[in-house]
Amino acid sequence: MKIKDIANLTGLSVATISRVMNNHPNVSPETREKVENAIAETGYVPNFLGRNLRVSKTHKILIILPTAGNPFYSEILEAIQEQANHSEYTILIGVTNEDPTLENKYMEMLTTTQVDGAITFLSKYDKYALTQWASQYPLVQCCEYTEGAKITNISVDNEQGAYDAVSYLIRKGHTRIGAIRGQLYFASESDRTAGYKRALEQAGIKYRPEYCHIADYSPEGGYRGAKALMALEEPPTAIFGYGDTISIGVIKALSEMGKIKIGRTDGVRNVAVIGFDDIQLSGMLSPTLSTVYQPKYELGKKSFRLLMDQINKGSENKECYSIKLMHKLVIRESSEL
Repeated sequence: MKIKDIANLTGLSVATISRVMNNHPNVSPETREKVENAIAETGYVPNFLGRNLRVSKTHKILIILPTAGNPFYSEILEAIQEQANHSEYTILIGVTNEDPTLENKYMEMLTTTQVDGAITFLSKYDKYALTQWASQYPLVQCCEYTEGAKITNISVDNEQGAYDAVSYLIRKGHTRIGAIRGQLYFASESDRTAGYKRALEQAGIKYRPEYCHIADYSPEGGYRGAKALMALEEPPTAIFGYGDTISIGVIKALSEMGKIKIGRTDGVRNVAVIGFDDIQLSGMLSPTLSTVYQPKYELGKKSFRLLMDQINKGSENKECYSIKLMHKLVIRESSEL
């Protein structure tokens, strides 16, 4: 009797049978009962050899990314790769493109002998399922967290970082401050929105929903967002981009519209721009981009070490940590012209 026979008997897939036997959290009680009854009736004895092989370690870890196109993740991956090389570990990368099916597929790799653990850059998980995952397998969230889940995570204080950026623009005399963000798919986005609103509120500036534009996390998204904001009857005098990749597009759009220009003498005030992340390209733009610095090397390095600590110690008596690294406001030309 093989697992395939149980699948044929129950009319379920082999993957579903495997999830039940590995105590996967995303299995309905009805399905679990059906599989367990079939196992009991047939006398099938699961082969746990593969599971026991985990003690020998695969020396592979999985990195789960929402996209492959953001340079911010690339800079963190460089640090993880460096640490992995020193520890003789190989990295496998799974890109979800915000597809829940792929997110679950990559998480299920933890139940096999393909990887020893995973670092995920996602936050939109069910808190109960994620807590169960983290209790059974080595797992770390990097740059994000899932509210209410018991899992080790590491990031900067995104709420405070956004607050610092918008507060700086307010001190520069701006009261009409636009923001370009994503779909609030990440906890970091929600936190940056909270920081944006807190800065406005503390300055006595009314939050205006039309100033908060939703876009893709890309230069194209920032470009379209800036065009939309500047088309308002009362356009903003400053724009806060939730990521540097967004702000790159903002600067391009404003430059084309004559709203931002180095060394202008026509008396027109430039629209100020501040981003978030401080990717390498930020200091090479024209104008150079003011932004909120995230310690990307440290985020990658510490994420890997936190994961390795779990892999080496095992899942018993595992402690969960929520670590916040220091951010820093970096002022360059885009907010000063």
